[in-house]
Amino acid sequence: MKQHVKALGNKKYWEQFKDAGPEFVVMFLPLEPLMSAAFERDGELLEFAARENVVLATPMTLLALLRAVAFGWQQQSLARNAAEIREVGQELCERLVTMVKHFDDAGSHLAGAVESFNKAVASFDRRVMPSVRRFQDLKVPLADKVEAPDPRPALIKTFQAQSLLELPEPDHVPEPDPLVRR
Repeated sequence: MKQHVKALGNKKYWEQFKDAGPEFVVMFLPLEPLMSAAFERDGELLEFAARENVVLATPMTLLALLRAVAFGWQQQSLARNAAEIREVGQELCERLVTMVKHFDDAGSHLAGAVESFNKAVASFDRRVMPSVRRFQDLKVPLADKVEAPDPRPALIKTFQAQSLLELPEPDHVPEPDPLVRR
């Protein structure tokens, strides 16, 4: 049995997988009494197998080992999904902040344009319309009736969620599990 343990350990199956898998081999013993008999004959067999990165497994221990591996894979998948969700969420938040800045910039420019338009209307009212009225008073016919345009109120909405521009850092960002390989 020790020779078989040594041969399995030397195969180092885990080296063929990049960044994945535990670094041990499972040696299956189909009957529980086989392991008992092996331990009676050699009390250091379990320690020897551990040094060779070989796990001795009977049907019951193999079932437990397989369930533990399945649970580990499930947890690894959940951790990977959580990390991806965090990355996508962080990217979305950064894009939202950029978008709010663009809206704010566009709003400022619109407000400036409305202000410039209203200044032009006021100037037209104060400077041009008096001359037009003088023409009318002198009975100079005009092709169309000239009236000053109405000033436009600035109806630019602002974001209620200004806090988007100052996203707080999360209190606690869980560190990736060091036992989970990527």
